Amino acid sequence: MLIVVNLTVGDALFLAHISPERIARLLPFVYVGAAGITTMSTWVYQRLLDRLSRITLLLSMKGFLCLSLCGFRLLLSFHGGFRQ
Repeated sequence: MLIVVNLTVGDALFLAHISPERIARLLPFVYVGAAGITTMSTWVYQRLLDRLSRITLLLSMKGFLCLSLCGFRLLLSFHGGFRQ
């Protein structure tokens, strides 16, 4: 339940900073990009599952997600938030 609320609030706050015209123009690319990234990450995960032990894979994924989160946070600090 909390995840659904967090995602909904996060999406609403993000969309509040973008004009409706820009949302309409970019939204199809967001869906196509999300599908592509999901497919690619599933393929990579499946390949790594055959080569690594489960604990190594889980720790590697957590490290990758942590580095990604830190990287995105760093990018936001350079731009000072959302651009219009």
